[in-house]
Amino acid sequence: ASGGLDIVETEDGELIAVDKDGSFYSTADSTGFAQNKPDKANIDRLVDDLRQAEEARLKKRKDRMAQSGDDGDVTYINEKNKQFNSKLSRFYNKYTAE
Repeated sequence: ASGGLDIVETEDGELIAVDKDGSFYSTADSTGFAQNKPDKANIDRLVDDLRQAEEARLKKRKDRMAQSGDDGDVTYINEKNKQFNSKLSRFYNKYTAE
């Protein structure tokens, strides 16, 4: 077999596929895939990548907030809604102030 699988006949005549490491070829019921344990270096690399992605996301968010000039609560979903809300507050804030 060119793919790393060998066909082996069992004692009862059943043909099974065996991987190059000697384990049975996985089927829908097999759980051999769950026994893989990643290296410590790979886990550390994944954690570093996630940390860098989080830092980049927070930096971009901070830049976006600074660009829009809003430090308070966000009460809009897009620019047109932001303009509409500011127009409403110009006319009605004197009546709705606590």
